[in-house]
Amino acid sequence: MPAIRAIHGWGEITKDEYTVSANATKASAKTLNGALTGDWLVGSQPSVADYMVASFFLVASQTFLDGGFRKAMPKFGAWLARVFALPAYVSVAG
Repeated sequence: MPAIRAIHGWGEITKDEYTVSANATKASAKTLNGALTGDWLVGSQPSVADYMVASFFLVASQTFLDGGFRKAMPKFGAWLARVFALPAYVSVAG
């Protein structure tokens, strides 16, 4: 969260705090990339889990989890794109 707060201008943090926060978010994405075995987090169709976890990554995916990062994490990147394309997600998050 510190990196996201800084990106939005909701507070000041040090460069080290930003780095630690961004790296923790990247580590979470890497963990998810390794854990994904199908198209969705649970079962054969999207669930609340997909919506909630994707929302955690929304701002990060628009900033420091860029296309290059997502390309290196293909399962994570594809899952994120699937969730972000869901009409129900788009209707709320744009």
